[in-house]
Amino acid sequence: MNTNLADICAYCGAPSPETRDHIPPRGVFPSPRPSDLITVPSCRPCNQGVSARDERFLAYLSIQVGIDTPVTTRLWDQVLPGIRRNRRLHQHLREEVARYPLSLPPPLGTRSVKRAREGTIRHGLPSGAR
Repeated sequence: MNTNLADICAYCGAPSPETRDHIPPRGVFPSPRPSDLITVPSCRPCNQGVSARDERFLAYLSIQVGIDTPVTTRLWDQVLPGIRRNRRLHQHLREEVARYPLSLPPPLGTRSVKRAREGTIRHGLPSGAR
């Protein structure tokens, strides 16, 4: 059997996938996004199921990188509404951070970044931002 990998879903192996999924998620890249992002074939149910994982990945990424540069601030601004809207994600982040405290190596481990990260987990927004 000689099956072309473009003819099966990258997640479940279903034949004839209807969509393509971005790896890593498009949301990782600030606008304007590169035109050559990597995609994989995906059936519709798998692609829709990935969006929840993408949102969680972006939340963890934005908390870890902080808000010290214009690019990381844009990423944070993109992710924050999802954390505010998704109570389950917000609660999961709180539980994860309580269980596994995040630590950043210098120079990213500045006091302001740590304070922003901790405020995010507790309240869904960076310390000092209202």
